[in-house]
This record gives sequence, structure tokens and C-alpha cells, in this order.
Amino acid sequence: MRIAPDETTQDASPTVGEAASGAARRIKELRAFAAHYAEAKKDGVVTSLKRVAFYAILGLLGAVIGVTLLITATVLLTMSLAEALGSAFPRGYAWAGAMIVGFVIVAGALAGAWIVVSKMLGSSYRQTVSKYESRHTEQRAEFGHDVTEAR
Repeated sequence: MRIAPDETTQDASPTVGEAASGAARRIKELRAFAAHYAEAKKDGVVTSLKRVAFYAILGLLGAVIGVTLLITATVLLTMSLAEALGSAFPRGYAWAGAMIVGFVIVAGALAGAWIVVSKMLGSSYRQTVSKYESRHTEQRAEFGHDVTEAR
């Protein structure tokens, strides 16, 4: 079936079959382009994830190297202090320097940990007491008494 051309136009209109064929071709083209777009977006995400993983591994490697250097420097310093202190003792008692340095380091670490934990617990206790004192003040203002007062 052919559609009659408009009298004002010189071009002939396509047939229904030609129009359907063109529409099917356009839909196929749209699907191909949409699939291409989706694949490109997926590849972009994968590339971004690979880049993040690469930098995470690089950062982790840097951290391991940094910690290793810090530990090595600490061991060398500790050994040097122990040898220097050990040389102050009579011959055969060099071990005393290592023992004293080791004791001082362990005692210092324990004292530091004790101080930090004490401050943290004390601060937490003060915050908790302050919170409940504030609640009691609000209760006395609103109700004339607080939860601690028996009726």
C-alpha cells in the first residue's frame, strides 16, 4: 500500500513496510548504542576500582616499609644504648646494660599505658557524672524532685 503524496510536496512518502523496516533498523541501532554506552560505563567503574585497589596496595606497602624502618631504628637505638650502658660495668657484666635498658623501656611503656588509660577512664567517669547531674537538675526543676529522692 502506497500513501498518496501531498500535492504540495514533490517527494513520495515511504510505504508502511519501508517505515517499519526503518523503525526496526533504528531500534536495533538504539539497542547497539545503549549496549555500547552501558559497557563503557561498566569499564569506567572497573578501571576506577582497579585504580583504587592499586593505590590502596601502594599505600599499604608504604606503611609496611615505614613501620619496618621505625622498628629497625628502634632496635638499633635500643641495642646501642644497652651496649653503651653495658660498657660501664665490669668485664663479664655487659648483659646488665641490656637488662637495664629493657627494664626502663618496658616500665616506661607500662607507665605510659597506665596514664593514658587512667585519663580516659577518668574523663569518661566525669562525663557520665555530669550527664546524670544535669538530668537530676532538670527533673528537680520540672517535678520538684529527682529520681534519687524517695517519696
